Amino acid sequence: MNKEINIISTRYQGNFVVMKVEGVNSREEVARFTNKLLKINRSDVPPLEDGEYYAFDISGLQVINQDDVGLGKITKDGRQILIPSLKKVVTEINVEDGFMKVIWDENQEV
Repeated sequence: MNKEINIISTRYQGNFVVMKVEGVNSREEVARFTNKLLKINRSDVPPLEDGEYYAFDISGLQVINQDDVGLGKITKDGRQILIPSLKKVVTEINVEDGFMKVIWDENQEV
């Protein structure tokens, strides 16, 4: 069920974002949001600095190494190769063309 809500304010508390939702004024009312996924419109996402990306921006990108060998796709599931998010390893992210280039040996142990 999709229902639009209005977020009045937000603040960070440790690793969490605390939000004030319009029309929700008690713990009992907020309980309906427990274990629910809240989505926001792309147009409401704060802009990032150059070279910074939201996870949803890079999800689905093809990952290729320095020799243009395909290593896989950025997904939430499946086999994982953990690649350090360092400029010396991730040399290019091209969201428009759908790829991330990394310095990685295709036979490297993972």
